[in-house]
Amino acid sequence: MGDPWEWAIHGRFIGRFMGTLFWFTLILAAGGAVAGFMAGLLGIGGGAVLVPVLYEVYGLLGIDEAIRTHMAVATSLAVIVPTGLRSAYGHNKKQSVDWGFVRLIAPFILIGVVLGSIIAVYANGIHLRLIYGVTVILVALFLLWSQNHPEMRFSWPSKWVTQAYGVFTGALSTLMGIGGGTFTGSYMTILGRSIHQAVGTAAAIGPLIALPATLGFIIGGWENPLLPPFSLGFVSLLGAALILPTSLLFAPFGVKAAHGLSKTRLEFIFALFLLFVGVRFLYSLVS
Repeated sequence: MGDPWEWAIHGRFIGRFMGTLFWFTLILAAGGAVAGFMAGLLGIGGGAVLVPVLYEVYGLLGIDEAIRTHMAVATSLAVIVPTGLRSAYGHNKKQSVDWGFVRLIAPFILIGVVLGSIIAVYANGIHLRLIYGVTVILVALFLLWSQNHPEMRFSWPSKWVTQAYGVFTGALSTLMGIGGGTFTGSYMTILGRSIHQAVGTAAAIGPLIALPATLGFIIGGWENPLLPPFSLGFVSLLGAALILPTSLLFAPFGVKAAHGLSKTRLEFIFALFLLFVGVRFLYSLVS
C-alpha cells in the first residue's frame, strides 16, 4: 500500500498539477476565443493575440527559452490555418472576398513564406519587431487621418507592385507568426478598397501563409531535444487542441459583427487594432 505520508504528498502534487492545468486550459481557451473573433472581425489570423499568450504560458510551464518563441509562433500558425479558413468561408458567403486579388498575390506570398523560413535562421528578432511595430503604427495613423481625407488614398498600382508586396507580406508574416491580415487588409484599404472586402480577402489569404509556414516549423523543430511532450516539431499539439475549439466557435461571430458595422466604424476599429499591435511590439523592445 505504501507509506500514507508519501501518498498524501503525491495527492497534493496531483492536485496542484490539475489546478495548474485547469488555469492553463482556461487561458488558452480564452485566447482562442479572442483570436477567433478577431479573425472573423478583421480578417487577421489571430497571431497578434496568440503568440504573446502562448509565449507566457510556455514560460510558466518551464519550456526552454531557446525554443519558446519558436513554439509560440509555430503553434499560432497551426491554429491560424483552420481558423482562417472558417473566417474566409463566412466572409465569402457575404461576397466580400476578392478572389482575383487572391490569385494575383498568392504565388508571391508563397515565395515570401519560403524566404521568411530561410531568413528566420539569421533574423534579428529585435529588428523585426521594430520594423513591424513602426510599419503598422504608420499605417494605422494614415487610415485614421485619411478617413477625413479620402482623396489622399492611393490609386491601385501596377501588378508587379502588388506581387512584390506579396513577397514582403509572406516573408514578414512567417517571421512574426501572423496570418498576414494586417498587411493585406491595410494594403487594400489604403488603396481605396472597401474595408469589408479588405477584411474578407485578408481572411482568405491568411491560411496561404500559415500552412506552409507551419510545415516549415514542424520540419525545423523535428526531434529537437528541448521539445516538451505532444509536440510535432515546434508545434504544440496540446496547445493547439486547447485553442482551436473556441477559436473556430467564435470566428463566425466576428464575421457577423464585421458585416453589421458600417464601413467607417469597421475601418476605425481596424486602425485602432493596428495601432495597439504596433505599440505592443515596440513596448516589448524596452520592457
